[in-house]
Amino acid sequence: MSRPEHIAPPEIFYGDTEAKKYTANTRIQAIQAEMTYRALELLNLPDDEPKLLLDIGCGSGLSGEILEEEGHTWVGVDISPSMLEVAIDREVEGDLFLQDIGQGFGFRPGSFDGAISVSVLQWLCNADSSDHSPPQRLNRFFSTLYASLARGARAVFQFYPESDDQVHFIMSIAMKAGFAGGLVVDFPNSRKAKKFYLCLFAGVDPRRVEMPKGLEGEGEETVDYEARRTRERKNKGKGKRKSVKDKDWILRKKELYRSRGKEDVPRDSKYTGRKPSEVLEELRKAEARRQVLSRISWLPDIFRIKGSTLPFVAGPVLTMTLIATAVAVASMVYGKNLGLTNSVVPLLSVVVGLLLVFRNGTSYDRYYEGRRDFGQLMSNVRNLARLTWIQVVPKSEQAHPARLLPISFGGGHEGPAPANEETEKARALREDKARALRLMVGFVYATIHHLRGEPEADLEDYDGLLPDEMRLGGTGYDVNGNSNRRDYGSMDDTSSGGASGTSTPRQSTTSSRSTMTPARERKPLLVTTHQAISIKFFPHAPTMPLPLLITFELTRIFTKWKREGCLDALGPAGFNQLQTLIGGLNDQLQNLERIARTPIPIVYGIHLKQCVSFYLFALPFTLVGDLGWKMIPFVTLISFTLMGIEGISSEIENPFGHDENDLPLDLFAAEIKHELEYYIQELPDN
Repeated sequence: MSRPEHIAPPEIFYGDTEAKKYTANTRIQAIQAEMTYRALELLNLPDDEPKLLLDIGCGSGLSGEILEEEGHTWVGVDISPSMLEVAIDREVEGDLFLQDIGQGFGFRPGSFDGAISVSVLQWLCNADSSDHSPPQRLNRFFSTLYASLARGARAVFQFYPESDDQVHFIMSIAMKAGFAGGLVVDFPNSRKAKKFYLCLFAGVDPRRVEMPKGLEGEGEETVDYEARRTRERKNKGKGKRKSVKDKDWILRKKELYRSRGKEDVPRDSKYTGRKPSEVLEELRKAEARRQVLSRISWLPDIFRIKGSTLPFVAGPVLTMTLIATAVAVASMVYGKNLGLTNSVVPLLSVVVGLLLVFRNGTSYDRYYEGRRDFGQLMSNVRNLARLTWIQVVPKSEQAHPARLLPISFGGGHEGPAPANEETEKARALREDKARALRLMVGFVYATIHHLRGEPEADLEDYDGLLPDEMRLGGTGYDVNGNSNRRDYGSMDDTSSGGASGTSTPRQSTTSSRSTMTPARERKPLLVTTHQAISIKFFPHAPTMPLPLLITFELTRIFTKWKREGCLDALGPAGFNQLQTLIGGLNDQLQNLERIARTPIPIVYGIHLKQCVSFYLFALPFTLVGDLGWKMIPFVTLISFTLMGIEGISSEIENPFGHDENDLPLDLFAAEIKHELEYYIQELPDN
């Protein structure tokens, strides 16, 4: 079997297909993790002390994630653009550089506390072109690496030598560059577990170097000086990688991205780091606590403050109580005659009653209409998702419909589908349908935030639902209809260190706030000349709300399917039904906008408050003669009753916010998201 370095240069061998296969292979992941842990042991770094490490040949970031989990900061270099693109898609935390290590490094002297490399060094011993000289490339590599390491730091290289002569050749060049150290061989008597590690020391007297010993046996034993690290890893989780989805990890990652100036980092919330099912369950419990009233006794609800009108009317009621107290003191203590005839209050009572009935009825109509329209929106999304998931099929399958597979709730199909039925075209169409379903969920969330006046596209609710081009700077399509793509073809000479990119932040006609976050000043890691990745986007500044962008994208998807023949089984009537459902989403959005942006004319509210205030102000003067001091609590109770009705009306006239009595839109959206994810994960699509 030919060695990979003999087949093609690394940047060609690890192309797009091979990079994805390499990263997704679980066996390679396990081997990579094992060798990275071993390299860390050979580095012999102090415990609980974060270090800055260089990952040479980082690839898609598998080894970098191990460094990150051990608490270290890392910088990765690799020659394969495809590998680095996979690393960017996986959102690794390390800084990435596209670089041929045979040309040396441009880092500042003493930048790193250590370096590791897994399965890379042997590539430098191979001449990929006529101008490649392995001795010169190795000499340049080791010389610049030596300068980049702090004095006393170690560099550990796991590699696969072809022969003993190649080992001596590599070590001789490393020693000439100033390194001290030697070769560590693990399990030398094992044919499968045998591993070679070149352990080098920078700035250390060769006579004082204490080389670590290789592991003996058949792959199961460990030496004494590594036993402590092994026990610590077992205590943390028996050597397994810890989950990267816990809340602390996500918060650290968000803070790192914000420090780098990324514009699309979702906001933090109380739901950060929780699974969708956990969020849905918590929202359901919160809704149950909010809505449930006591069925046995009224006392718990009588003295209930949360969810009542008391927080809204406490100030005005206290004001009327003070006025009533002042009238009582003037009449009862100082003997002032402030009483009024009882014929004044009934005249105002009729007007106040009519205004309160109109105000309360109108507000509840808006509340009910908002719930009805949002319910219709949810119904349209459910119907559209069901038709999309079942009736959109590859054109080749429409002439020969597949037999219905039994559904195993909680596990998808009963048994895997035959390989000849699982064509590449069918898998690609299933991914497109899953994307369309998630866009439908994104429409629900976008509608909610649009009604609340939150036009930003970097909210956490959109994670996993909207494509990056929508969240970064609009639709991201050029005039030819091409989607937004990263471009590694442009290489710039710059002194800024790291990848650079440009995008236009999404703007909305409803807000002029900028979502851009300035990057913090950081000390450059690189010297004056280096090569950096330039990631370019198609700038686009949409002038429509995000929900309309989503319906536009859904229409494009269905039109594309119709052009490809995936909707032929539906016929013209079925296609029109899909378009009607998408149009229904826009209609319901318009109805909800009408409620949110057309409040009750302010003149009604002003006049109602004036009449209620005049009525309540006249009460103390009318009742003080008959009730005396008892008039004060009566005025307080009447004020609370009438002002409470106005408080209820003000609370429910716009039911789309975050108030205690508003519609539980977050719960509705979480339920839709849970249902459609169940479609994607569990149910057959045709």
